[in-house]
Amino acid sequence: MALDEQVLAYAPPHRYGYRLSCKLFFRTYAGQILLSEYQRTTTEVSWTIDFEPKVPGSGWLASALLDRILDRALLRLKRELEAVHR
Repeated sequence: MALDEQVLAYAPPHRYGYRLSCKLFFRTYAGQILLSEYQRTTTEVSWTIDFEPKVPGSGWLASALLDRILDRALLRLKRELEAVHR
């Protein structure tokens, strides 16, 4: 399964927008990551995804899986960054 990512917006260090071509699971899939400073020592991450599932009625399942994947990815990133700054 090939995933092609197209960058739609890139404004370092605060914004990254992209579109994925994953015709196996989604008709359309676009995401955006926004980073903002929070209380001078913390970065707030807002990661939004808009998609249309390939199989009608399966959006709830895809959403639940994506939530889990993103939560795990952000937790791993947080742990790695905290380890670097110790």
